[in-house]
Amino acid sequence: MVALLCTGEFELVGGKGLLVRPQPILYNVTKAVADGLKVGGVVSPAADQIPQSKKRWQQVGGTEQVMVAASPYGDVAELEKAADALKRQQVQLVVLDCMGYTLAMQEKVRQITGAPVILARGGILPGVLKELIGGVKGSRLMDYKYGEDCRASFAAEFSLKGRGGTTADNRR
Repeated sequence: MVALLCTGEFELVGGKGLLVRPQPILYNVTKAVADGLKVGGVVSPAADQIPQSKKRWQQVGGTEQVMVAASPYGDVAELEKAADALKRQQVQLVVLDCMGYTLAMQEKVRQITGAPVILARGGILPGVLKELIGGVKGSRLMDYKYGEDCRASFAAEFSLKGRGGTTADNRR
């Protein structure tokens, strides 16, 4: 099993094992809870990604989407400014569309906007991974705590050693 640690869209590649893609998981969870909302907000990590995000998120729940950009790796003031823009647009739900956003950032956006905030790395992706490998002996996923830097590879944490080989073996 391999888990991509990016909410971007990727072409599927062949392989025998499971490929866990956060983007469709995040999208479908958001779509399930956003049905009937009037305005949703999406925070992308860079302004040049907004057109792609707008295309991706326009079908969610029939809501109007407000797109803003704020890097999860930059100054927190950039995220606060983006959250303020979402608040002024009276969004009813916010999606942080990058694995780099942290739990602290999720809480900051929630405080500023007053809206629920969906974060892929907060509980959605770990919940899916826990569901898939939670019963694997020796798995440390249940005890794993995300650090502030999501750019590191977590592949070793989710390997299936002793149950069909290593993570890389399961993708061949």
